[in-house]
Amino acid sequence: MNSRLATALLILAAVFLGGAFASSASATLPGKNGPLLVNSFTKLGAQTPGTVVSTVTEGGRITPIYTRKGLASLPNLSPNGKRIVFQGQPPANDLFTGLVAKPGKIQRITDAPKTFLPSQGIFAADGRSVFYSTTGAVQGGAYRTFIKRYFFATGKTRAYKVANKQPLVLTDVSPNGRVVALTQSQILNPRVVTLNLATGKLRVVKVGFPTIQASFAPGGKRLAFAGFRGQNWDIFVSNLGGKGVKQLTNDKWVDSYPAFSPDGRKVALTRTDGTVPKGMRVIDIQSGKSRELKSPKRDSFVVQWLPR
Repeated sequence: MNSRLATALLILAAVFLGGAFASSASATLPGKNGPLLVNSFTKLGAQTPGTVVSTVTEGGRITPIYTRKGLASLPNLSPNGKRIVFQGQPPANDLFTGLVAKPGKIQRITDAPKTFLPSQGIFAADGRSVFYSTTGAVQGGAYRTFIKRYFFATGKTRAYKVANKQPLVLTDVSPNGRVVALTQSQILNPRVVTLNLATGKLRVVKVGFPTIQASFAPGGKRLAFAGFRGQNWDIFVSNLGGKGVKQLTNDKWVDSYPAFSPDGRKVALTRTDGTVPKGMRVIDIQSGKSRELKSPKRDSFVVQWLPR
């Protein structure tokens, strides 16, 4: 194994197992293309970084919508744009939700034991519930993962047990809410898997190289994900089984956090050097043409592509 691959996978392991930014951009709903949701850190690396959440149009118009200290993961916005969910600081990494218009008032929604850390929260397509995963070590060196779904109307949480001994992190939910995408951690070989919540069946996205951070297309039949093939982490798209793979980027950066556009024709992504963001881009899937997305601040990540 070359040193670049080993270094890249060590970076991935630190991010994945540390909890911060382990999840993907997420939850693209079908429709006309609106602005992108972008998360900017004012003191990235600080014990309690500041966060500014903004919408950014492809034309470069930036509108800050939410400011708060202490977000430990990328946030997620409800389909109507009124509610936000985010992960708090370690060691508990609890999930909180609140109204965008009232950033000072938040509510904890996680119920996991402290030994089972939650992932980023992702809104269901109807905005009435939030999905997240919890993963923790059990006896014998194995791991146990649950998919959780918190319902706002009742305040109750439903749990789906996952039959898998490797750590898993939720990265996206299909538009119909029936299938979720996860990153499965294996030594030097992470991979994207999907889980049918009704049947409990896990399906590996078989592309022949390490993959992470999958997000669904608006129709729910394709995935965009980061993959390590050759010498870099680049962005790819394929169907749910891994067929029809198309590589969208090929550069020196660690390309990550892909998010489909609502019309399904484009993918937005964040470029990093492995630790620090170096810009955001939008790529046309068919033509391969790309353009830089204006960043609200230096340390900015693509989170979602919102419908108009």
